[in-house]
Amino acid sequence: EYITLVNWYQQLPTEIISAQPQIGLNYSWSLMLASQFEQAELILGGLEKSTQGERALMGEVATAQAFLAQSLGDAQRMVELSHKALALLPEDNLNSRGIVALNLGIAYWHIGRLGESQRALEQALPANRQSGNTYGEMMARLFLGRIWAVRGHLRQAAAWFEEVASQVEKKLVFPLVYLDLYTLQYEWNNLESAARYLAKGLESSRQSGNPEFQIAAHMLQARLKLAQGNLAGADNALEQARHLEHTSAIPLRTLGRITDLQVQLALWRGDLETALQLAPQLERDADCHPFYRFLGLTRSRLSLAQGRKLEAVEQLASVAQTAQRHDWGYALIATRVLQALAAESIAKSLEFLGAALRMGQPEGFIRTFAEVGEPLIPLLQEAARRGMQPEYVGQILSTIHRGPLAAPAPTGLVEPLSERELEVLCLVAAGLSNREIAGKLILSLGTIKTHIHNIYGKLDVRNRAQAVDRARELDLL
Repeated sequence: EYITLVNWYQQLPTEIISAQPQIGLNYSWSLMLASQFEQAELILGGLEKSTQGERALMGEVATAQAFLAQSLGDAQRMVELSHKALALLPEDNLNSRGIVALNLGIAYWHIGRLGESQRALEQALPANRQSGNTYGEMMARLFLGRIWAVRGHLRQAAAWFEEVASQVEKKLVFPLVYLDLYTLQYEWNNLESAARYLAKGLESSRQSGNPEFQIAAHMLQARLKLAQGNLAGADNALEQARHLEHTSAIPLRTLGRITDLQVQLALWRGDLETALQLAPQLERDADCHPFYRFLGLTRSRLSLAQGRKLEAVEQLASVAQTAQRHDWGYALIATRVLQALAAESIAKSLEFLGAALRMGQPEGFIRTFAEVGEPLIPLLQEAARRGMQPEYVGQILSTIHRGPLAAPAPTGLVEPLSERELEVLCLVAAGLSNREIAGKLILSLGTIKTHIHNIYGKLDVRNRAQAVDRARELDLL
């Protein structure tokens, strides 16, 4: 209910907020939870000056500033401020110490320092439980599960996530747990179950009002739509993520992940030209995947798509060393699969593929292999012929051979929508006007009006809102 709280604080005279540090602190927390970061930063800057010499209050201010840094994606400042806060806060202040330890654990997780993340979260869990901070306790549990996921132990991660989901259901707006459960089901190729979790995650992220959660949900939606063969739906989901990117204050790390997803979607669709146009915007260590977001595998995927195998071999060797050193098992499996494609000989390819299969089989990895697609088929077939986990290889081959699941022919349509009409429909759903759509597609305004008229006729609707609703019913978006 922090948005309501922000509205209450905004009714207070400025001099009251300035004169009473605790009110200012509470106001800043409400602003941060409502993603109003600039205003929170101003208030905290003033409090930092006015509380000098008062250790307990200085610790509270540093706690809030650390949370702000985490929200803005500044991991290094987040870590510095967290340690400062822990040095200043009294030992019996479990509420603030629990928050600091939690955010420190989250910050370390975002940069892949799993051991330090685990130690901080294991301190945060009892502190938040004892102080009655249910949200903090559940977030600590969630990120402990995420550590297992990053290490490649999917079944242990699932157990943590399912426990959190059972405790927050109907009690807290907690989108991340549903998005993480979706990611596991997606990896296991349980797409129907994945879609159910994603629907919960999308709804919960909208309720939260947090744009970073909403962007994460739409990015995952794009991957699912592509797996289902719904290219228009994937484009629409990405467009919604980009709209939030342009209209909200979000961490820089999230911007890098959106660009990475754009490049990956282009590669998965065989659009190398678009992928190369976007490539200069890629950040070195960013990745759109939720459980190896700090690795940056997409540059190697681009090198392979261009046929530059020697370049890919060098890149992937470095990435594999990094993943092994930091215990990033999920990322290491993905890297080994790509190394199998890039290797200079069949023997070396099978060595890498065999390593990936041995790591992936106990945890049920499927889509990390299947998303590589047809180029992996000959290697998988040869692996099966040589007796390398043939049953598991068969599961992966079956998924690849089915390819993206063909979107079912919608019932109730007078006539199927053309590819251009689907493109126009996606832009309508994103909220663009006819003139904006014409500019984006480099078409005349009259042509766009004709396409929209045809869309209305085929969907049997009378306006844009009905068209979008009907398209979603038919899974066209």
